[in-house]
Amino acid sequence: MKVIAKLFLLLCALPLVMCSSKDPAPINPEKPEEPEVILPDKVIPKFIHSTYIVGNRLTANQISNSNFGKFSFMYLMAYPNFVATDFDLPTNDLFSKYVTNFNSTNLEIQFTAKAQSQNCKVLLSVAGTTEYAKIFQNTTRRARFAYIVAKLVEKYKYDGIEVDWEGEEVTISTHTALMNDIRTELNKSEKNLKKRLYLTTALAEWRGYNEAQSKALSDAVDWINIMTYDMGGGTWGDTPSHNTPLNIIEQRLSSNFRHFDKKKIVIGLGNYGYAYKGLSPGVKYTRETIAAQSQSPGWNTIEEWILTKGWTEQWDDVAKCPYFFSPDKSDFATCDNLRSLDHKIEWIVKEGFRGEFWWVFNCDYHDPLAGETFGTNTQIDHVEKRWKELIK
Repeated sequence: MKVIAKLFLLLCALPLVMCSSKDPAPINPEKPEEPEVILPDKVIPKFIHSTYIVGNRLTANQISNSNFGKFSFMYLMAYPNFVATDFDLPTNDLFSKYVTNFNSTNLEIQFTAKAQSQNCKVLLSVAGTTEYAKIFQNTTRRARFAYIVAKLVEKYKYDGIEVDWEGEEVTISTHTALMNDIRTELNKSEKNLKKRLYLTTALAEWRGYNEAQSKALSDAVDWINIMTYDMGGGTWGDTPSHNTPLNIIEQRLSSNFRHFDKKKIVIGLGNYGYAYKGLSPGVKYTRETIAAQSQSPGWNTIEEWILTKGWTEQWDDVAKCPYFFSPDKSDFATCDNLRSLDHKIEWIVKEGFRGEFWWVFNCDYHDPLAGETFGTNTQIDHVEKRWKELIK
């Protein structure tokens, strides 16, 4: 009987022993996975009509008076001032500095909301400067940079990223690796935002790609913008000439980018130019002279010189674009006009490129006149009308 009683007490105590706090807690069953969100296919227009817009140049009038819906995409330059060594910080500190504590301006936020409400996609545009080369050339820093810019897309509900690749410090292979890193992060962000995100990059017209390099970049991005402007010395060269000579543009595209599918290529147009005081086109000067005696006006400024200060046009039928000269011929400017833009858009459509983009929105913008609903862009709107006629 005593044995039975002891056995009974032992069995009663067993559950308490088994559930003692010294033992691991029971494993909770895994939470069921959330159903996968099926996103619609990415839509890229048959013809891309797009422009850069610089955040710190935005005005309230531009936002309230513009029909941004005329553009397929707008590339908003509104990003932090990245410092290469910061990408060695602990991840939480890096995220805090460049995502949590970085705030876009109210005008940039208002612009994004307005453009998206008008069915225009807004991509965060990041310029690749010398400082950024120090990030991109380091594999770990580059991956963390991709993570940060994707999180900025999530924070401000952008529609993707555009990388404006400037300078010579970054190699073609490193740039392509960067685009692949960003694409990987955007794929994750698509799930968080529940929408498709676009990725593109802008390349200088002088870069040359072989077949393998062309395929690698094409696989990483949705399309490629070619910066077919700043070709005449600008404010930094030594021989001032045409900013956008069509004959040279044709040569560069047929040579440097011949391995790309033309449907991946979008051609750059400029509604700005360069003006040179006391200099002549095609003459070589010192770089110091060019820098001291040049500026970069938008079309609105050059048009005002023509209308009110007696500047006149001199057409160059080889380059298919004009020079503009002051009344005494001592100063000159280079910029597209409507005639030269007609030549360019006709070439773009004839060659079967994917579209055109502009540097930059504000250079030919005008507020609406009395009785008009929207402001206008003299050159941009002219080209939009022309390509719609051509692709009917």
